[in-house]
Amino acid sequence: MPANKKYLAESSGQKIVSLFNGFIGGYLLSQSFHLLFGLFFDEVNVIVVSVFTMMLVWPTFMVLAFLIKPRWLCSLIYFGSSFLIMSIAYNL
Repeated sequence: MPANKKYLAESSGQKIVSLFNGFIGGYLLSQSFHLLFGLFFDEVNVIVVSVFTMMLVWPTFMVLAFLIKPRWLCSLIYFGSSFLIMSIAYNL
């Protein structure tokens, strides 16, 4: 039985944007969270813990990037919040 066409309506450009948001945006967002945690806790402990929690947080953001349908909104959320967190972390 062939797939329903209404679920396959995304263009290749939208798929590339979703992949970019998932890989790059998810990685930047998860790293910026760990950078923010390093301000409040011991940096060595955060680095050790981030090795393991990155394997959980980054795929979660990857999946969320595909669930958010307006691709520009996902880009805005991921890159905007990661740069906001990084600017807060580097200015403190």
